[in-house]
Amino acid sequence: MKANAVTYYNATAQDNSGTNIGGLTDSTTYYVALKVGDKFKLSTAENVYGDTASCLAQSSFTWVSISGNTILLDANPYSNGDALIYSSVSPIIGLQSGSIYFMRTTSGNTIALYHTKADALADSNRIDIVGYGSGRGNFTKVNIVDITSKPSLQKRKLCCRFSLGRQMVFMK
Repeated sequence: MKANAVTYYNATAQDNSGTNIGGLTDSTTYYVALKVGDKFKLSTAENVYGDTASCLAQSSFTWVSISGNTILLDANPYSNGDALIYSSVSPIIGLQSGSIYFMRTTSGNTIALYHTKADALADSNRIDIVGYGSGRGNFTKVNIVDITSKPSLQKRKLCCRFSLGRQMVFMK
């Protein structure tokens, strides 16, 4: 299935008086991704999904460090700041299956998770892991944009029209 392409335009960029929404670049094409109801994320690539790695034993202190708030993966094909969707039948306590987190490598195949890309890059506000899960947990890279801010005193909206004629609006 092909993703719907949208182009972000900063309406006032032509006279240099506008400010882009943080994370978006004027006149750039993005792709609608992970649409649920009237909400969606923006992807930098037509195929939103990337590599998957796993925490093979979420109930083991070898794989999950509660004190360090880190998780050991069977591989680490990611770069600091990458967005990952976490999925597990019995999730690590402190994480939610189906949620998107931003990662940072702490060493080798060990990662820490954050709510924003900026936090992952700065290694601040690490997500607190408070207990073990069970079974396996998977982390799949998603090529999404971390929209960080709206221009002060301005509103920007991004409209998408889908094949059924329904229009969705992303406002920041």
